[in-house]
Amino acid sequence: MSRLQTERALFQLLSISLGNMSPDDLPAYDAQTWLSLYKESKKQSIVGIVWSAVEKLPLQNQSLPLNIKMGWYGQVYLLEQRNITLDGACAKLTEKLESISFDSFVAKGQSLSQLYDEPLRRDCGDIDLFVFPRQSKFPRYDLKIEYIRRKIDSLGLKKLGYIVYHHAEWEFDHIPVEIHFRPSFLTNPWHNKKYQTWFERQVESRCWSKNRGYYSPVISFNLVYLLQHLFFHLLFEGSKLRQIYDYAILLKHLAKIPDADIIKAGACATIEEVGMGRFARGIMWVLQQTCGLPAAHLIMEPNKKLGEYLLHEIMESGFYGKTDTRNSQNRRMKRFIRRARLFHLFYSEIAWDIPFRLWHWWWRRTNQIKYHWPHLEK
Repeated sequence: MSRLQTERALFQLLSISLGNMSPDDLPAYDAQTWLSLYKESKKQSIVGIVWSAVEKLPLQNQSLPLNIKMGWYGQVYLLEQRNITLDGACAKLTEKLESISFDSFVAKGQSLSQLYDEPLRRDCGDIDLFVFPRQSKFPRYDLKIEYIRRKIDSLGLKKLGYIVYHHAEWEFDHIPVEIHFRPSFLTNPWHNKKYQTWFERQVESRCWSKNRGYYSPVISFNLVYLLQHLFFHLLFEGSKLRQIYDYAILLKHLAKIPDADIIKAGACATIEEVGMGRFARGIMWVLQQTCGLPAAHLIMEPNKKLGEYLLHEIMESGFYGKTDTRNSQNRRMKRFIRRARLFHLFYSEIAWDIPFRLWHWWWRRTNQIKYHWPHLEK
């Protein structure tokens, strides 16, 4: 089976997992095809998701060789145990943060897994926590970050890395934790200003709810935030199908909400305002092709031409471009080539990448001297 056929089979399994395709419609595959599907699902961080689809197949189609089946099941079992560990860590961290008068919510990862039919089967990594001091507003953002840093240090968490524009890294129970001061960023300063303003409004409206011992953001927040996260990774580092599936799950749940049209309209207005409208339309097409998402679930009209280009990038690059064999293995060179390749599509964001990095270097260096922040290099 060719790579194109393998990818098509993988998309069908994702559609089955999401309930958008009948398991009976999947043809039987030989051992080599299943091996290719297993490898591709590992590359795209969707091992657990695809396994859930495999379990739904009729017995005559479950022709996996025993060695592949056992290896796959073993990966899923370890994934489930990891998710249980992370859920417990999120609850403990939330409790610790409340003890120092911080509100917080878990972004991406564990909060998104709650939307899955089988939450423990979402591939997981570190913990992303957004934190908000309950005390009065700070006159400058660097003062707010310094206050958060000192309070987090008082909890006894181990420092892992330096402080950047939107987060800092710690470790809790041997688990990497990113403490976010801001959601993320756009390199275009005008778009970024609007994005940060939108985030502040979301925080003021307390855009989170509690479940499983920790807080998660509401769907209206994730419609913009997850798209921006995908936008940044695809443009500068590389993305993978797990992030696409996350957004498909989000839209599936949005369709069940009574005021879904109002939420869609608000999200679309924000997405356009921060310069991601074109990208969003390309992703809508990708969602249809990879997860079989019905047109009624989409928040924008799909752009087929751009979507084909974006899907090709996702399948070639993988997360952080680690599996991209098209160019140099040097990470910085990969980033440069990626920016050059996508510049004609998203020039308003990519053109500001170097100016933003220069400003960011100056900002970190200034605050490192002022507040004795950890050294710039890990």
